[in-house]
Amino acid sequence: MEVIKISVKRDIIESLKFYNKDLKDLEREAKVLLAIELFKEGVLSLEQAAEFAELPLQKFIDELKAHNVPILEYDESELEEELASVNSL
Repeated sequence: MEVIKISVKRDIIESLKFYNKDLKDLEREAKVLLAIELFKEGVLSLEQAAEFAELPLQKFIDELKAHNVPILEYDESELEEELASVNSL
């Protein structure tokens, strides 16, 4: 496993501590937010993003919903094709 480090100025760390922000909690939150962004950009699949965030798939889907991120995105032509398929059943 590779490690990614983020440099943060000491005064920012002190502010975080002042507001009772645990650094481990911030690390988890940052991983989830980065996973969401990478999923939105199409860099990671849903499963990869959940793994990156170290969350079970359903929990990651819940995070996506909480951040108003759709799980599936259709462009207009894809949506029309899907609707046509459903209507032909």
